[in-house]
Amino acid sequence: MGLILKPIERQAWDSFQKTIPLGSLFHRWEWQDIIRAGFGLEVERLGIFDEAGVLRGLLPLAERKMSLLKLAGSPLSGTATPHSGPLGSVPMPEFLEALEKYGAEKHIDYLELALT
Repeated sequence: MGLILKPIERQAWDSFQKTIPLGSLFHRWEWQDIIRAGFGLEVERLGIFDEAGVLRGLLPLAERKMSLLKLAGSPLSGTATPHSGPLGSVPMPEFLEALEKYGAEKHIDYLELALT
């Protein structure tokens, strides 16, 4: 099963998160707003979709520029977010492949990922 990462709207994010018992404060839409406002970072709220277009997971991804590099993380160091990473039931090998493809398309030079 191939996976695709793409931006998702708030209603779909919130609805999906309510179905996952392992979600935390750090996966909430509102926390990503705090990261954006408090740390001046860009935040991508990504849906993890299967080949049929079914939403299988969520990935909050904070981004910042540092000199010539584009850094991204879920969570990104220094954002007062102890854990984050993908939320949902997604096969890790396929998720990592999709994340690598997304990173290449968005020209991300460095990526941090917590698997909690």
